[in-house]
Amino acid sequence: MTTASAQRAITNADGSQVQLFGEAVVVREALQQSDGKRLPQLRFEGDYLYAWPKEERVYSHLPVILTRDHDRFSADALDYDHSKQVLKLS
Repeated sequence: MTTASAQRAITNADGSQVQLFGEAVVVREALQQSDGKRLPQLRFEGDYLYAWPKEERVYSHLPVILTRDHDRFSADALDYDHSKQVLKLS
């Protein structure tokens, strides 16, 4: 399950794209996979986040904080694509 919150948000008609402005937070809850592996919770925070919930993608060209269980990363930009298992922080 993925949740999002912000001071303001803009979405397209079907909710497949969401732009979050001001204290934006996107949280993907931890998952237990069928093979027994656990995917940790991911929490993205920043002043701006662009999310594609169905595709499990999050992007920002502004500073962000990523929290993965007990690990915390900060970056000037973020591009996360869960389906490709790729996280780019710069």
